[in-house]
Amino acid sequence: MSEESKEKLSELYKSEIGFTRVVQLLIASKKPLIGHNPQYDVCFLYEKFVAPLPETFIEFCCAWRKHFPVTFDTKVVFFELKKDPVYNRSTLTNIF
Repeated sequence: MSEESKEKLSELYKSEIGFTRVVQLLIASKKPLIGHNPQYDVCFLYEKFVAPLPETFIEFCCAWRKHFPVTFDTKVVFFELKKDPVYNRSTLTNIF
């Protein structure tokens, strides 16, 4: 294969990989992920861009933490900080 063909193939690969590359960079950086009530987002992200979902919830949690060791849920943080029943609404607007 010529160098030009290899370069074209490499460019095609880079353009086709799309958001998977972003997820790979997030995994490599080990930076915290922050979301508000992100359970569905976490499952979708894992299944579509990392690997098939494990059979059990425990297996999923272990696999997720292997790739994304620090994940914050602002909804959980809010409830931990505001034990007062007046703050029972946890929408982003109310939290702000």
